[in-house]
Amino acid sequence: NGRFYTVSGSGWVLKETSEKPQNLVEIVVSDAECEVGGEITFTDDRPPDIIDEILNSLSEVGLTANQIDVSDKIAISVKVEGRFNVYLGTSNNIYEKIRHLNGMIESIAPEKSGDINLSMWTSSNTKGTFIEKTE
Repeated sequence: NGRFYTVSGSGWVLKETSEKPQNLVEIVVSDAECEVGGEITFTDDRPPDIIDEILNSLSEVGLTANQIDVSDKIAISVKVEGRFNVYLGTSNNIYEKIRHLNGMIESIAPEKSGDINLSMWTSSNTKGTFIEKTE
């Protein structure tokens, strides 16, 4: 609702503002309660686990998240390296999807950006698509 909350790694709400803070990962969720000085609470227990799994997986392969959107559990997305909008679909196989993502990014020229779709990725369908952003 046009409000941004700075939250510590342990889940405590540190600050509220109407402007997006710089140099922090933006996390988009639905149905969270934030009060400065209190702990963030979710009506669904799953988002914090999904967020942690995404952040840990990205860190392990050396990628940086700019935004993680878990507001829709079947359409999870991540903005990575300031260049790619990555569509993960559900939270199934997140670790494997991130490892596949890393391989895809390594094969894309550094000046290119765009959308990467891994939403249909499974252990038996290990394909992702890249659509380059055109100016």
